[in-house]
Amino acid sequence: MPEHSLKNTGDRLGKRKANYPPVCDIMKKIEILGTGCAKCKRLFANAEQAVKDLKITAEIIKVEDIVEIVERGVMLPPALFINGEVRAEGRIPDVNEIKKMLME
Repeated sequence: MPEHSLKNTGDRLGKRKANYPPVCDIMKKIEILGTGCAKCKRLFANAEQAVKDLKITAEIIKVEDIVEIVERGVMLPPALFINGEVRAEGRIPDVNEIKKMLME
């Protein structure tokens, strides 16, 4: 049995959630905005690993709808949002950098 599970919410935005066991009181909302390219997938994987390593509660959402991406002001995907704040755009932060962002 995997430690976490991914489920496709099936909505038009292509959002996916990763649910981890709760170990802290504050849940983080992580959003990966991108069109589904290899870089976007790598950023999603890095975010999942950071959450797993820190053993924190987080909702990881993958946003692939180009209209929403543009409306959010992202000009160079992929982009990483944590709790609604853009933390990286146009690059792929590694797992350790994402962990530092999550601990702030």
